[in-house]
Amino acid sequence: MNPLRAWRESRGLTRVQLSVIAAVSYSQIAAAESGHAAQLPRRIARAVARLDGEPAARELVTAFAQWRDEQASRIAAALGSN
Repeated sequence: MNPLRAWRESRGLTRVQLSVIAAVSYSQIAAAESGHAAQLPRRIARAVARLDGEPAARELVTAFAQWRDEQASRIAAALGSN
């Protein structure tokens, strides 16, 4: 599961609520959760830091990057097997 979505759901937040807290659009949250964002937007990371502390934000940024890399590898593997 996408680390941002897992974090958001564990806090009981909706995408709309997180977008308000992070001062980003709903579509930015949706894009990050669906893998369309190349990296976790800074405003979202700052919102995580405000809510859970800087170490949690760094951990989420790292987990998001790893997840994104895994998704890219899966896509590349699927395209290579065709």
